[in-house]
Order: sequence, then structure tokens, then C-alpha cells
Amino acid sequence: NSKNKTLNICNQEAEIVKKIFNWYLEGLGSTFIVKKLKEENIKSPKGKDNWQPSVIKGMLRNVKYVGDLCGQKYFTNDPITHIKRINRGEKPMYYVSNHHLGIIDRDTWDKVQEIYNERSNKIKDGKIYCKKYSLRYPFSSKIICNHCRRNFVRRSTKYKNKDNIIHKHIYWVC
Repeated sequence: NSKNKTLNICNQEAEIVKKIFNWYLEGLGSTFIVKKLKEENIKSPKGKDNWQPSVIKGMLRNVKYVGDLCGQKYFTNDPITHIKRINRGEKPMYYVSNHHLGIIDRDTWDKVQEIYNERSNKIKDGKIYCKKYSLRYPFSSKIICNHCRRNFVRRSTKYKNKDNIIHKHIYWVC
């Protein structure tokens, strides 16, 4: 509620959030959860027919659903440009547990976070690797960008030329 600055739970939306968390606990990943939501004709938060896996991942990590609050996740470094940046330790962050009534209970939240972290990035030799993709191709996790220090990812394109011959190009990008 914007007048008294309180968070109110919309029961219809809360049921969708609970479904998403329960499906994740059942072993479904974000892509399969998107398919289930589409099968049930559930609209995205923006009212669209199609959900994105990144939205599901964001929901699974959103501390507001358990009743907590995390402040200063983003910050504005330059007051002239007003460009927001993700806070990766440059500024202090503030975490408040049990700030408001949550949609998801603490046990469910903790289990989901445990599963999410297990499926997510692993640290090996001081570098962060995604277990699923780090050894998929010969150059995976081996080409590093000089500018941002992140791994290159493999991309491919297909096209037909004027003689109807299909060409496939594989390339690596930052």
C-alpha cells in the first residue's frame, strides 16, 4: 500500500508464488516451471502469456517472499547520470529478517535456496564455474575476456545461401 507504505499480500498472486516454489521443490527447473504456468494459463507478473525462466529464478531468490528485506541491492554511483548498478560489495547492504508477513514459510525457503545453490555455480581453483556447462565444449570456461574477466560463451548460427546450402557458424563471445 503506497499510502501507509506497507506490503500487502494479494492472495491470487500468492498462490502462484507458492505453486512455483512447490514445483521447484518437486525437482522442476525454471524452464519446466514456465511450461507448467503456460499449461495452466497463468499470466506473468506483467500480464503476458509467456513467462521467462529468468523471472522464475528471480522469484526463487527474492527474499521478500519469505518475509525478509534486503536494502541497497542497487546503488547510484553518479548523481548526474542516475545509472543504477548492482551492489557487489561496493556499498554496505542491509538485511532484515522477519520484516513483514511472508508468502513462503522459512523451511520451504531454506530448502529452495539449498537446491538452487546446489544446482548453481561451483567454485573451482578460485574461479566460478557452472557445473552443467563448464565442460560442454572444448573451449568452455577456458577463454576469458580481457576487459571484464568473464568466460566467453559458445554461440552458433545457421543460414541458407542463395543456392539453398545451409551454413553453420560457431563462434565465442563475451
